[in-house]
Amino acid sequence: QSKEDTQSILVNIGLILDRSNRLNVSGTAVKGILKNASVVVNPLNKQGACDTSRVLATGNTNDEGDYSLIYYRTGSVVCLTVSSDSSGQTKLFDEKNSSDIAVPASSTFKLITILPESKIINNSRKNAMVSPFSKLLARRLQYLIKQGGDSADSNALFKKASKEIV
Repeated sequence: QSKEDTQSILVNIGLILDRSNRLNVSGTAVKGILKNASVVVNPLNKQGACDTSRVLATGNTNDEGDYSLIYYRTGSVVCLTVSSDSSGQTKLFDEKNSSDIAVPASSTFKLITILPESKIINNSRKNAMVSPFSKLLARRLQYLIKQGGDSADSNALFKKASKEIV
């Protein structure tokens, strides 16, 4: 085997390992369709809150409220937060009036969902809905993690919170 062959093999192994550590999360943000909204993935910290100091991925929803983000696996639980975009272009479809409503960049509007990476099969999670219901689940999980302290098993608590909310 030549030196070039060995280098090529090592590069290919590195690419395979890199791909196996990347996760693709996609879905829809709804409270009415959220167009051009900011979508951010952060790890969940030991206190059960989204660690906004560590951004794993960012993106925006399209005109149908759909998003798709790729980030590197953390081995734990992540938060997916949808909020108004800093550009001020976010719109929320109001079903009652059948029209879009502007959501200003300064708005405190947020939807959150919690995703245990252990539930992501084949490095891809499709249909990860972000809605007021998912925000309720996220709040319950955060409360349970705070109660459990530093030794809390976030995956087990996610399962418990899911059963309690449904």
